[in-house]
Amino acid sequence: MTGVSAQRNFSVRQLMFFATIATSFAIQGRALALVKISDGFGDGDRNNDGAITFYDTDINNSDSFNDPVKDAGLISRNITEITTPLDTNDKGIVWSGIRSFDTAANIPKATVKIINDDVATGTETSSDIFHHGYALGVEARGQGSSMMGNFGQSIKVGTVAGDKVVVSVDFRTWLESSNPNSTPPPPATPGNPSLMELRWGLYQDTDHELGSAAPVGKNGASVVWGQDDGNWFASQPGAEGDKGIYSDITAGSLSSPVDARTKWEYNLFHINGTTNDGRIFEGSGVSNTAGAGGDTGTIGSPTGTVPDGPGGTIPSVNENVAPHNLSIEIVRQADGSLEVANFIDSTELLRDTIKTTDTGYNVLGPPPDTFDYVAFRNATGDFDYVLDNFKVEVFGSLAAGVQGDYNNNGVVDMADYVLWRNGGPLQNDPTPGVQAADYDFWRAHFGSTSGNGSSLGGSNVPEPSAIALFLIGGLLAVGRGPCALKNPRTAIV
Repeated sequence: MTGVSAQRNFSVRQLMFFATIATSFAIQGRALALVKISDGFGDGDRNNDGAITFYDTDINNSDSFNDPVKDAGLISRNITEITTPLDTNDKGIVWSGIRSFDTAANIPKATVKIINDDVATGTETSSDIFHHGYALGVEARGQGSSMMGNFGQSIKVGTVAGDKVVVSVDFRTWLESSNPNSTPPPPATPGNPSLMELRWGLYQDTDHELGSAAPVGKNGASVVWGQDDGNWFASQPGAEGDKGIYSDITAGSLSSPVDARTKWEYNLFHINGTTNDGRIFEGSGVSNTAGAGGDTGTIGSPTGTVPDGPGGTIPSVNENVAPHNLSIEIVRQADGSLEVANFIDSTELLRDTIKTTDTGYNVLGPPPDTFDYVAFRNATGDFDYVLDNFKVEVFGSLAAGVQGDYNNNGVVDMADYVLWRNGGPLQNDPTPGVQAADYDFWRAHFGSTSGNGSSLGGSNVPEPSAIALFLIGGLLAVGRGPCALKNPRTAIV
């Protein structure tokens, strides 16, 4: 080995050693996360067809906007239907009713519209609304009015221990819907323990039917699953055949923390021979014996010999739920299994893993680790609600992908410099090929991670730390002397 080669190998080994140290400085205190989906409804366009129509924002389905006759009931409560976007860049995802047009009168079971939630109207107070501009209003016609948001992509939980997917949303009851509830839901009874029960969670398009058409729209019109309102409740195509993981939480003056559950579901029609199979968010406790009934199983519960958490309820006053943030996280464990937890306002209610020993695992399992849509249902009581600031985040190995992260480990660090200096290949490269501009980009974005919230446009991104630049400068000088820094790529040969 020549002296030059020995010096080069020694310098590269030094650089790689210090790269590990510098990386720890760069990622210290940062969670590797990537926001995959966000929807604040600012475009006013719930089906993302590029236009605001009656389908998107006509709250009372009058086929008119703010008409003094047809919309008199709304106008009397100072409700103005929106006709223009607030933020055209806030495209979000596609929202539609799952259990719509299932009555003889073709009345939607769940009317899903984008509303202005920036100003309190009617009987509402400033504490009852989000004050975030537009939001999604869901008006129920009785309990069991389900709806969904189609991601248009698959969200996956990574395979590395600690990888996770987190879904969150702001939730409140809608006191000023087109037909607000005039009386409270019926009193609690055995098997119907609370005034209000919300079920919501992530679902997989297990049977690959999203995008399929069926004659289940208004007056039997042909509509598309995952795009249009329709009676998809127990139809084919539809949610039947899909797996999901969801939270079951209560609100109201008679609700109890022990009513909270985290569940998983397989909507395979007649999987166990019950009439509820194939209907999303339904089915009794699943059995290990085929034909014994049920297509949902419990993951986390506050009851039992070893409770999975304290449980909890959505804070409310009778049927009025002021804004609260709800979230569910699904985490990969070291043995490959999934752990599920749910939260209200960042307070953990329940947490447990889905285990092969769980009742019904041989029927429901394995659980889904990819998700294609979110679904909601008012399971007990006829209450209307509003959603805002919907978000899906991916944490861990699959959160990598920030430009300048040439080795795709989730952070722009010194290891990326070494890869660039050695001629690549470069992942997440902002320019074609390996060139000097890639070094400038790396230097400008040093320390960026997939979860730092930066747009990576060069602003609010830290420069390489003093220690990192010192290491680079010192090692480059070792490789070529005082002139080495003039061309960082050829500094070590």
